[in-house]
Order: sequence, then structure tokens, then C-alpha cells
Amino acid sequence: MRLTARQEREPRLVADQAGATMVMGVFMAVLLVGLIYYVWGIGDAVMFRERMQDASDTAAFSAAVVHARGMNLIALMNMIMAALSVVAATVAVISNMLGFATAAATFVCSLCWSFCDACAHAIEHGVEWGIAETIDAFTYEAVYGLNEGMHAYAMGLRVGVPLAAQARVQRYAEFYDPVTDNGVMLPIRPELPVEDDMDTWACNEKVAPYVAILAPINARLWSHNSVYQGVGIAFGMTTVISESQVWCQFGFFQRVTDAAQEQGNDEYQVQAYMLGEHDLAWTQTGVAVATWGEGDEVGGMYSDLAEFGDLSFAQAEFMFDDEEDDWREWMWAMNWRARLRRFRTSAAGPGGVGAALSGLSGALPGGGLDETVVH
Repeated sequence: MRLTARQEREPRLVADQAGATMVMGVFMAVLLVGLIYYVWGIGDAVMFRERMQDASDTAAFSAAVVHARGMNLIALMNMIMAALSVVAATVAVISNMLGFATAAATFVCSLCWSFCDACAHAIEHGVEWGIAETIDAFTYEAVYGLNEGMHAYAMGLRVGVPLAAQARVQRYAEFYDPVTDNGVMLPIRPELPVEDDMDTWACNEKVAPYVAILAPINARLWSHNSVYQGVGIAFGMTTVISESQVWCQFGFFQRVTDAAQEQGNDEYQVQAYMLGEHDLAWTQTGVAVATWGEGDEVGGMYSDLAEFGDLSFAQAEFMFDDEEDDWREWMWAMNWRARLRRFRTSAAGPGGVGAALSGLSGALPGGGLDETVVH
């Protein structure tokens, strides 16, 4: 069959190659668009993740700083209460010294009647003793009231500092808004690891040594010189320990709890968790369109990435920054500091976020996130 001239000029459809490059260009353009969405989504997720981690680092360190300041304030209360107790115990010992001096002079006076100067000294020391007794009673009441007030303040710090730390974490969650939605501090600590000290160690070590120095000096200054004064001071020195220990029977002074007698243990750890919500759906949709709906694996990776990015956590600790090994000394110096710490959780990569979330329950007292390096 012969073809017409027009048919000879028209190429066959199968053999026609016109526009082939355009078809390939369309496919390449779609793939490039998908790649752009992919890179854009990954970059956006990384930036979001960095911002989330900044928030948790800041919150954890800030919470630890609040705890350290609370411990320093309680240590300051201890030192002030000890100073007041030194004053009260010193006055009490001076009163005892003058009482012994009066007793010694009175005893000698009873032997020699009015034929020696002991009776005159007994009268003078008796007057001084009476004044000292009045001052002692006033000082005791004043110091007891002041120590009781500072003890109440220390009790308030014990309970209020963890609440203030939690508020600080939430404040940083609001500061990093809209990246973060909420923040929480774990473990949920009802109070600082501090308790009332019912032992006599503080009085023996922090009060009595100063009383032993101040009492005899002031007794000599307050009373007139006599041999009976020396006798009274000597006998009065035997009451230094007992008068000092009076101020330990009320539990005014604070010490670390039994569970907190080792630096770096769970009692001193603070963990901050920041929760956010990053929307990767629009980039995930773009990738799915570019892969003609075949990007299930990519979509799953995106979901894991979104899950991993919605949670960030960091750990810090407050510590006594000194080489002092005796835990009883830790509440007698304002050397409490804070620092960030790396820690581990069972989540390893985006796919392990579920384990990290389940680890929140383990972050309560008695458990912890122990198996994945953060940072």
C-alpha cells in the first residue's frame, strides 16, 4: 500500500522522539522537589532539636543552681544560729563562773567569819552573779526566739526550693516558646536532702570551742579580780560542753540526710524534660508526593524523627565543691555549686524514643535513665 505524501511527512508515533527530554525532566523535577522537601525537613528537624536541647540544658542547670543556692542559704542559717548559740552559751558559762566564785568566797567567809576579806568578795561576786543571771535569762530567750525563727526559715527553704526549681524549669519552657510547650523537673523532690540535726556534734565542734575562749576572757572583764574569781573560772570551764549542747537539743541546726552522705548520688541529681511539637507533616507529604506514594519507609523515618524531636532531656547536679570528706561539714560552708552532667537512657537514636518516654517513670526516686548518652 502506497503512502500519500502527507503520510510520508508525518513520523510514526513509536518512532517519534520529540519531547522525550521533557518527560525525563518532569520525573527529575519531581525527584528534585522531593529531595528539597527531604533536606528541608531534616534541616528544620535538626534546628528544632538543637533548640529543644538548649532548652533542657538551660532548665536542668538552672534547677540545679536553685538547689545549690538553697543549700547555701541553709548553711548560712546554720552559721548564724551557731554564732547566736555561742553568745548565749558564753553568757551562761560566765554566769556559772561567777556563781562558783561567789560560792567559793562564801565558803571561805563562813570559816573565817568577818576576820578575812572573803566576805567582801562574796558580796561583790554575788552582785555580779545576780546581774549575770539576769542577762543570761534575757539572752537565752532572745537567742531561742531568733534560732526558732531561722529554723522555720530553713524548713521553708527545704520545701520551697524544689518548688522554685520546678517553676524555673517551666519558665524556661515558656521562654523557648514556640519550640517548647511544657517542662518538668524530675525526680519530684518533696524537699532538699536536709533534715534537723538532733546530734550534739554541731555544738561540740561549732559552738563549744568559741565558748571556751570567750567565756574566761569576758568573765575576767565583767567581774573584779580576786583569787575566788580564778577558782570560779576554773570550775565554770567544766560547764562549757553542757551549756553548748543545750542548743542542739532543739534540732535547730541542719544536716544532710542519711541518703545524701555521698556526693554525686541520686539525691543530688536534677533532670529536666522539655516537651514540644514539631510539625513534619508538610515535608513528609512533599516527599510522599515526589515518590508517587511509595515513601512509606521515608515516612516512617520522618515519624521517628518527629517523635525524637518532640522530647529533650538533660541532667545536672548540685554538689559541695570542696574536698571535705566529713559529710557533717557540708552544711557549714557556702560551697554548694551546680554543674551539667551527661547521662544515659535506654533510647538510642530516633527509634528508641519510646524507651526514653517510658523511662520517665524510672526517673522518679528509685529509678533513672541509665543507658543512652545525651549530648
